[in-house]
Amino acid sequence: MFFVRAVVALVAGVALGGCGFTKVDGGGSEPADASVDPPDLSGDGEPPPDLRPAPSDLAGCGCGCAPTLLVSVTNRVSNVDVGGRVRRYALTADGMALACGPDLTAEDKLPAKARSLAWVPPDAVAYGSDDLKKVYLVDATTNKLRWGADLTSEPSALFPVETSKGDPAVAVGLNDTMFGDIRSLTLFDPASGASKGGWSFVDAASAMNIGAVDAMARSPRYAASVMVAGKISNNEPAAAEAMLPTGTVPTAAVPYVDTIHDGPSIRAMTTTRQGTLWRTAWLMAAASFTAPSTIYYANDTGSNPHKVIGPLGCTLADCAQAFRASSVVPDPRAADRVIAVCAAPGSTANVVTIDAAGACTMLVPAAAFPVDSYPAQLALVEVR
Repeated sequence: MFFVRAVVALVAGVALGGCGFTKVDGGGSEPADASVDPPDLSGDGEPPPDLRPAPSDLAGCGCGCAPTLLVSVTNRVSNVDVGGRVRRYALTADGMALACGPDLTAEDKLPAKARSLAWVPPDAVAYGSDDLKKVYLVDATTNKLRWGADLTSEPSALFPVETSKGDPAVAVGLNDTMFGDIRSLTLFDPASGASKGGWSFVDAASAMNIGAVDAMARSPRYAASVMVAGKISNNEPAAAEAMLPTGTVPTAAVPYVDTIHDGPSIRAMTTTRQGTLWRTAWLMAAASFTAPSTIYYANDTGSNPHKVIGPLGCTLADCAQAFRASSVVPDPRAADRVIAVCAAPGSTANVVTIDAAGACTMLVPAAAFPVDSYPAQLALVEVR
C-alpha cells in the first residue's frame, strides 16, 4: 500500500501590470533561485511511450498572470448544495497575494464545501463536493458550469492526468467511508464529464491492485502516472509512482520518497513541476486531538528527493493553537516554502506561508474572505 499525494503544479511569474489586482496583506522574502540542471528521466533506459514527460500547460487563469493560487471558500451558513466559491490570487515576487478576477461559483451552482480542488488545463477548475459526492468542472473564463458528475463516495483527491493512450482526463481518488482511505480511482472526460472508467486498488483482479492509500496526486514526472502515499502504520513510502494501466496489464507503485515517521497517516499530498524542479508537499494528520498538524516537503532535481524537510508548523498568533491545517501546496516563488490554510479562532481560517526555517507569515487573513465563510482547499494554476 502506498500514500498518494495530492500534486499541484505551478508557474513562472510574469509581469503584473494591467491585471486589475486587489492587494492583500501578507509578507515574505525574495524568491529562491530554483534553477537546476535538467533531470534524467530515463532511469535505466529510454522511457516507454506511456511515460511521456508531463506536458506544459500555460493557460489563462482569469488573472492575466502567474503564478496563481486557487482557494476554495466554504460557506458555513448556506445549504450544503449552494454557496461555494473559488477565489483566485496572483502570487507576487515580494511575497504578497493579490486577489484577481471574479470568484468562480459556476453561476451559484457550487456546493457550500469543497473536499478537493484542482486546476484542469487549459481553462477550468475542478471542485470536489464534500457533502454531495459529486465533482464539478467550472469554466474559469465564463464562470459557467461545464458539467457535474455523481460519485460513489467523497472525492478525497482531484487532479488532471493523461491516460496511457494520451487522452486528457480528470482523475478522482475516492474516499472509502468505512476505512477512511482511498481505495479506487475513477476518470472523467474533461470535455463532457463522461466516465472514462477506473480501477480498484484492493481488488485482486484489478490492473491497479496497489493497495489502499492515504492520499494521491498528479505525478510531477510523467503525464500518464499518479503519485500515491502509503500507510505510515505499515512503514510504506510517503510517495510512490504508479503508471495508469494499459488494458489489463497490471501496474505497480514504485517507491519514490521514503516513509515519513510522523502522525498516524498522510492527510493530503500535492506536487508541482517548475521546469526541471519537481516538488512535493505533505500534510500529516494530527496524532491526537491536542497534537498539531505537521507539514513536510521535498524537492527533486532529477536524482530523487532523498531529503525530506520537516516537520513544519505555525505559531502565528492568528492561527489557532495547536496548529491545524486543512491544505498545503508548494510556494512557486521559493523552493524552501509552502502555502497552507491554518484554522483560526471563531470558525475561520487564514492562508499563510511557512518556510524551512519555520517562519510563518500571513498571506491572506481570514478577514479578507466573505462573512460567514472561510478558506479550505488550495490548488495552483499549473504551468508545465
